[in-house]
Amino acid sequence: MKKHILIFASLLLIAFSCSEDNIMTYDGEPFIYFPYTFSIYQPDAPFVVQDSVVSYNFFILNNASADYAWFDVPVRRGGRIDAEKDFLIDIEVLSGAEGVDFEIERRHTFLANSNSATIAVRAINTPQLPARPYNDPVKFIIHLRENRNFTLNMPEAQKGRETLSRTQISVEIANTLAEPWLWAMMGRAALGYFSAAKFDLINELFGLAVDDWGGSNTTGPSNPSFSGNLNGAMNAFASYLNERIALGPEYAVKDMSPLSDRGYMNMPGETRPMVAAVTPVVIPTEWPAVPGWVGPSGN
Repeated sequence: MKKHILIFASLLLIAFSCSEDNIMTYDGEPFIYFPYTFSIYQPDAPFVVQDSVVSYNFFILNNASADYAWFDVPVRRGGRIDAEKDFLIDIEVLSGAEGVDFEIERRHTFLANSNSATIAVRAINTPQLPARPYNDPVKFIIHLRENRNFTLNMPEAQKGRETLSRTQISVEIANTLAEPWLWAMMGRAALGYFSAAKFDLINELFGLAVDDWGGSNTTGPSNPSFSGNLNGAMNAFASYLNERIALGPEYAVKDMSPLSDRGYMNMPGETRPMVAAVTPVVIPTEWPAVPGWVGPSGN
């Protein structure tokens, strides 16, 4: 019973803590897993963990001209070890090519009495990387392997109705404008779809830079006053869009993203309980589509 209680306590810490450095362990057979935290920043290579995806974006990190960059994918251990123990991984490439777009070793090490280790990834900024669409990054999956040192007896994680495996994690590498950290983690529900036009307009209205949205240093967004008042900024942005809509379709802000509403910029707003409301931006259903707009289906 004590063992089960400790395991349950560990799972609660994993699920609700933004830092898993002090996870309780138990004395049973050692096992390894990927932690899912809201964000992780390392001094020399900041990156973001969002559920089961690790993203490194040269552009968002103000590193667009670098030839390469190193970043670490964290791995955690349960159970006790009193000596260095190796663990193994497999790589499943989904897009790009290992040795061309990234490099990664297959064998890694947990130090004695340590409950954390890292998998170092060398992201290569090839000439082709900036030309890849933002929704088509270099992508691969890291699979943990069971060996004589570690099992993979870690329960799956739940995110709503989605089940997330703790023994694999996706890695994405890009060098293009894409949805930044603060938008993805805090603003997506209210701001809705991400597009270059919407992003550029918000930055213009509020005098923001790309790295104000997060991922440029070891503390997250480089503009704490903006990130701390994101809700107010989103409401101000919604008011601006709604004022333009009130003047008619010719004055409404256009956005040719296929995710926009018929070529008009919109926002779903935010009305969840316990969350400060953000006014939605709704396009009248009787308005015609903006000439030249092509929707997600190509129509």
